Amino acid sequence: MKLLLILLVALALGAGIGLLLQGEPGYLMIAHGNWRIETSVIVALLAVAGLFLLLHGVSRLITWGIGAGPRWRGWRSRRRRSIAHSELTRGVTLLLEGQWPQAEKRLGKHLNDSEVPLLNHLALAWAAQEQGDIDRRNHHLNRASRSNPKAEVAVALIQAESQYRSGEIEQALATTQQIVHTTPKHPWGLRLLAKIRYQVGDWHGLLTLLPALVRYAKLPTDEAAALTRECHLALLGQSIELADGHWQSLPKTRRAEPELLLGFCNTLVKADQGLRAERLLLNGLEQTWDSRLLEALVALPSEEPTARLHRLERWLPDHPDDPQLLLATAIACRDLELWGKARSLLEQGIALNSTREGRYQLAELLLQLGENEAALGQFKEAALMAETNPESINQEPNSTAKPGHLIPGLKDNLLPEPRFRSE
Repeated sequence: MKLLLILLVALALGAGIGLLLQGEPGYLMIAHGNWRIETSVIVALLAVAGLFLLLHGVSRLITWGIGAGPRWRGWRSRRRRSIAHSELTRGVTLLLEGQWPQAEKRLGKHLNDSEVPLLNHLALAWAAQEQGDIDRRNHHLNRASRSNPKAEVAVALIQAESQYRSGEIEQALATTQQIVHTTPKHPWGLRLLAKIRYQVGDWHGLLTLLPALVRYAKLPTDEAAALTRECHLALLGQSIELADGHWQSLPKTRRAEPELLLGFCNTLVKADQGLRAERLLLNGLEQTWDSRLLEALVALPSEEPTARLHRLERWLPDHPDDPQLLLATAIACRDLELWGKARSLLEQGIALNSTREGRYQLAELLLQLGENEAALGQFKEAALMAETNPESINQEPNSTAKPGHLIPGLKDNLLPEPRFRSE
């Protein structure tokens, strides 16, 4: 466009000068020694213009020739980068499709020409991880870290996740702890550290991490509360010495929670400290009326039957229609050989809510009283109830519990399914 404009201007000037010199073309002579050039003015001007254009063209040609090499190299570089970008896109697509060898081939083919080698190396590390090649995975992770030092945290997160997925728990824990130490507010780092601590059973560490999980990793408060209970239950399920120490460290509000109280009582019973468990259950019922505490009390043989009966009878006026309380009071009466009162309470409880446990306890009492036929009828009713509720068939009746055994109805592992899972 620029050259065309110059030509148009030159033509216009030439036409103008031609018109001016139309009547008188003029005369020009150039002499030098024995040489002499004679011509008209218009021809001389055209010759000068032609020479100028020739020199200008030669100059441009020389300039273009000098710059041809760099331009060629630039074009080739852009072409290689374009191909590398296309290969990266295709490689990541294959990676997401689970075609690990093909993805690795694509991602590594033009690695040196990639504008973002960090992404290539991270994707190659992923492909190597999925193929079980730990050495190659670590090689690409190291290369990724060197390719972009500012992405150190991102590389470390990928490394920790890969280590966790391949079962390198200790290495994953160390890597993730370093991440959280460096960037304590990183959501992914916090969640990964929580997942690893959950798996290795670092309950104290998980408890200290929970506030940051709620604040920075946006863990819902209800999930945080449930996870807190799981940690406390796990700590209360340790050896009696450790469990007792943790129990004493809990605030009163925590010790009043039925789940935690039951967990600690379960540990006490396993350690042959049934009397302490009994007292804690009775005190817990004073603070929080909960059917689970009553159920555990029914399951636990009393070492202080009189004291237990007095406490239970004191609650009867406030909870006259609670079948579990009636059952617990009846068993306490039976243990003190108050047969008539025990029978009356059992029959009253069955009338309110007929359960296999209530029928079985009444049958046992009737055998004590010598009413074998009536006892047989209650045993049959209990058996029929077991048939309609198969889950109860394998549960031993609570009357068979002995000091030092687990409280029936409470599981050895009080934790629900893990909240943090490996993918």
